[in-house]
Amino acid sequence: MLVYPKIKKVMEIGFNSGSATDTILSTRDDIKAVSFDIMHWDYVYCAKKYIDKMYLGRHPLVSADSTKTIPKHTPDTKSDLIFIDGGHSLPTPSLDLKNSKRLSHAGTLIVMDDYCLVHGIHVMKAWDDAVKKRVINQIGDRRYLEIINEGGL
Repeated sequence: MLVYPKIKKVMEIGFNSGSATDTILSTRDDIKAVSFDIMHWDYVYCAKKYIDKMYLGRHPLVSADSTKTIPKHTPDTKSDLIFIDGGHSLPTPSLDLKNSKRLSHAGTLIVMDDYCLVHGIHVMKAWDDAVKKRVINQIGDRRYLEIINEGGL
């Protein structure tokens, strides 16, 4: 976030324990984030309380299935960063990417977690298909992602 000072509005799919949200919001005081989560685990509520205490007014959390709520979401402005760490089974990763595109602008960075063979085979397919169909423009080298995910570097 320090490298990208223009990032001020973040959308996150998959809040879970709030660790990514905490990392993002702790970087700078001018960043706001909205998260979408199915609220499956009890600890999600504790994590939300912590985030609200630490970053007052900077984090709304939408409790619902992202594949249904993102298409209806109408923010005031588009997101500068979209972090996707939602469902790992098709069609969820593909739908999250497709639906997020509408909430992005030309300079939006989209990051998708779990691009790996261990538990992200459908995430990999969704990402690769979106790149191939030019839904998103990948920056960087996919091989680098694979090296990191396989425990290299």
